Amino acid sequence: LNEGISSLESLPQLTRRPPVLTTINLHCNRITAISGLDHLAPCLTSLNLSSNRLRSMGGVWALAQLEVLDLSCNEISAID
Repeated sequence: LNEGISSLESLPQLTRRPPVLTTINLHCNRITAISGLDHLAPCLTSLNLSSNRLRSMGGVWALAQLEVLDLSCNEISAID
């Protein structure tokens, strides 16, 4: 999933996506929280949420298969 929209404030509703989705690229948006990805955990290997408005890494810990995680250029001040 590669959303070229630069005004997303939350993650798109991905519950309708099959759990075989391996890559999500939602960089350069206004996303403030990571949520709703749990059902993709078995297959998701790459997540790019760089240049958003994230303040916390909460929500990524359930994604055990991640090989690539880009949270650069966010407002994260601590790993929780």
